[in-house]
Amino acid sequence: VFRANEILRFLEQDKHKNKGPVTLEKLPPPTPQLSLFEPDPRFKSIQELLSKIDINTISPVEALLKLNEVIAILKE
Repeated sequence: VFRANEILRFLEQDKHKNKGPVTLEKLPPPTPQLSLFEPDPRFKSIQELLSKIDINTISPVEALLKLNEVIAILKE
């Protein structure tokens, strides 16, 4: 919504100058949006745990054990 308002203000300011369609290159770059919340550190540890798993070689029992580890991390 914020970006849409930026584009609208830009178009309204330049409407008397532009006779043709406005391309994206003419629009100002978007302003970065800040996160309202810090990322949960548990997700980083889960990501690391999951990235080390080779799904082509893991057995069903090992997969259940890894799932149990993920659940334990989330319960912390």
